[in-house]
Amino acid sequence: MMPIMQTMIVRAAGGVNLGKLMAIVGLPVLIGPILGPVLGGVIINYLNWRWIFYVNLPICLIALILAAWGLPKDKVTNQSQKLDILGLFLVSPSIVLIIYGLTKVSSDHGFFQSSVILPIVIGVLFLMVFCLYALRKSHNPVIDIRIFKSTSFTASSCLLFLSGLSSYGGMLLLPLYYQQVRGESVLASGLLLIPQGIGMLLTRSLAGKLTDTIGSRWIVLFGALRYPSNHTRNPPICLLRNPYQ
Repeated sequence: MMPIMQTMIVRAAGGVNLGKLMAIVGLPVLIGPILGPVLGGVIINYLNWRWIFYVNLPICLIALILAAWGLPKDKVTNQSQKLDILGLFLVSPSIVLIIYGLTKVSSDHGFFQSSVILPIVIGVLFLMVFCLYALRKSHNPVIDIRIFKSTSFTASSCLLFLSGLSSYGGMLLLPLYYQQVRGESVLASGLLLIPQGIGMLLTRSLAGKLTDTIGSRWIVLFGALRYPSNHTRNPPICLLRNPYQ
């Protein structure tokens, strides 16, 4: 949904003030880490864990109504485009198998287990076959990997991957640190996660304006230099210890 929404907004704006537009489009991603843990803590404390899933029903219903009411109709073209079924059946299992193998690392105590290595290897093989297939397909593969020939696109994709790895890795570990090491409740852990979301939210609009003014390169370089210093100033060394000792 996010890439489609970004594409539609950029087209509607005619490519003007892209930095500011991307800052606005990214607001849901930043509001989620602020409201999500708090709402999750309230639900788990006062309701039932199943409500974590039930709460999505009214949100999805509102999204469907807004999409049907507000999104423009697709323009019909004379050139028909068929869904790449074979590519879909190659890339989807690869991602699922790799993720499944990674999720087994903790429960099976390490990477060097057959239950971990086997799905990851099969997933990588599926991905390699898809890459060969996509390169040979003349038009409309489900993912056109030829666009990675663009240096700027490849660099941006790698930076986005590293940014997500560092950001969401911290978001995953911090609640465990608060609950297992410091002994905080679920609700308190959610409240303690609010400041990092607010910090990103406050700097979002400024980063968008600066991107339109001086370009994106210096913003990315400065953000990459500043990000580790904020998170390593006082690292949670207790994560390496046994919280029950």
